[in-house]
Amino acid sequence: MHYNDYYKDVRQGLKQWYSKHARDLPWRVNTNSYGTWLSEIILQQTRMEVGVKKWFHIIASFPTVKHLADASEDQILKAWEGLGYYRRARFLHKAAKIINTNGEFPKSYIEWLKLPGVGSYTAAAISSISFNEAVAAVDGNVTRVISRLVGLKDPVNNSKGSKKINNIAKLLLDIENPGNHNQAMMELGALVCNPIKPKCHACPISKQCISSNNTELLNKIPLKVKTKKIQDVDLMWHLVRYKKFIVTIQFPSDGIWGNLWGFPNNKPSKDYFLKRRPLKPVVHLLTHKKIHANFFMWEAINKQALNDYAASINGKVIPVYDLKQLAMPRLITKHILPIISTL
Repeated sequence: MHYNDYYKDVRQGLKQWYSKHARDLPWRVNTNSYGTWLSEIILQQTRMEVGVKKWFHIIASFPTVKHLADASEDQILKAWEGLGYYRRARFLHKAAKIINTNGEFPKSYIEWLKLPGVGSYTAAAISSISFNEAVAAVDGNVTRVISRLVGLKDPVNNSKGSKKINNIAKLLLDIENPGNHNQAMMELGALVCNPIKPKCHACPISKQCISSNNTELLNKIPLKVKTKKIQDVDLMWHLVRYKKFIVTIQFPSDGIWGNLWGFPNNKPSKDYFLKRRPLKPVVHLLTHKKIHANFFMWEAINKQALNDYAASINGKVIPVYDLKQLAMPRLITKHILPIISTL
């Protein structure tokens, strides 16, 4: 078979399959730039079911890009809470301000690439879906589909393998309907060509796929070179309170949880605090870090001692019940806030 016929058959198979099996996602109802852009940023490192709920929440909180641009960073981070990777939220905010100042959304792949937090895949996805620009969008799902389709023996996370994947993606692209084609490729990777136990029997391009029903190949492909090891990080935080008031701090912008709120690591003076007791240690996993967090609860002798301690560390004294209004790392909202709320 000629290569052109091969690519045509793959495109046709994808098109027919996608027309029947595309998921009913809110940003597909109206492919406007704002909704599409927001969905792509949210879905980076986020499961679909979580992403859909958060998309609705953020759209309700910030209905337009102007609302997003005019919001404070604390408001953005609070709305983003639970998604992790908070740098995405800060980039989203910066990009919204640029778009709002320009008075319109970018309309091409090259223009989208100029915005903070927008890489090659995101720019390609938005420009093809919202503006029908013929550019291939390659994410993890698409990489897996293509590498299995052609039986790629090169690691996909090095320059050689990545270049091959991108070249094949361009050859496969349906230039007449690039947005639907890109979404079909991503959808196939998400629903059928799973990392483990792919559903080859349900795949519309199984006849063209070198790896189809070949367990050995499917388990090996896509190949990846080893990435950096998980780093162990030890943390100690002090929950310093007086009755229903507690001290919080805002983490440095360049740290793991930049500009989120949490608790200080500065140990209070025993002269002004009646008791210190440890809480149950918490182990929390991030992408390349394993956090070992230890928490200690302190009770101040009076409100003035609490205020003095907070002032000495540039902290903030707030009512315990206001903690839920702050944007905090999931480590705290999941493991610590439930304990504090019972005190």
